[in-house]
Amino acid sequence: MPGRALAVAGIAALSAGAFFAVKALRPGEGPAVAAAARCAFPVETPRGVECWDGRAKPSDVRAGDRVDENARPTGRMSPEAIAAYEVVIDPNRADAAELAALPGIGPALAQRIVEERARGPYKSVDDLLRVHGIGEKTLAKLRPRLRVEP
Repeated sequence: MPGRALAVAGIAALSAGAFFAVKALRPGEGPAVAAAARCAFPVETPRGVECWDGRAKPSDVRAGDRVDENARPTGRMSPEAIAAYEVVIDPNRADAAELAALPGIGPALAQRIVEERARGPYKSVDDLLRVHGIGEKTLAKLRPRLRVEP
């Protein structure tokens, strides 16, 4: 049973901390799942998600961006891809969908983060304590995935 073997292998790999990249499907194609290496700087290019660790990057490209063939940012990867690659995000730049992909953050709390940001930008990750619903425990879970950039 090939499907069962893939499911068992996927569970074993996930429990070992592996990441998976899912290939975009075209009509008539079966699903294709491939293990993806840990990557600190994933970028979605026209060829798929690439790891730009150790590569010279344009200053306007950040981890989790979608870029064109000339490496110019055209948007962000999907919130699901950002979560799968555990991309570190800036709460001053992320939209509610991207924030909702963080562990322990749902759509309502993500919206409150965006609304609080409108009152003034976050100067540090600790400033997220201003948001109703984020306490020390939630912030501790979020801290590895957040970075306030200048």
